Amino acid sequence: MYERPKRKRIPYGMMNFIDVRESNCYYVDKTVFIPMIEDANKYFFYIRPRRFGKSLTVSMLRHYYDVRDKDNFEK
Repeated sequence: MYERPKRKRIPYGMMNFIDVRESNCYYVDKTVFIPMIEDANKYFFYIRPRRFGKSLTVSMLRHYYDVRDKDNFEK
């Protein structure tokens, strides 16, 4: 019997980076912006409309910089 492959979900409302990655959801990798954030002034003003992944991006940065998560980041 044919079994349809599972589709990836859109992580609507998900704000935890680990949950998104482990739930096989679509994710737009924003790590390319880390050097720009690091080179920014003392304060970085991150303004985006509602539901544009602000909290998810901050969660990704938290896991990226947290030394306790260094072994898991390459997943």
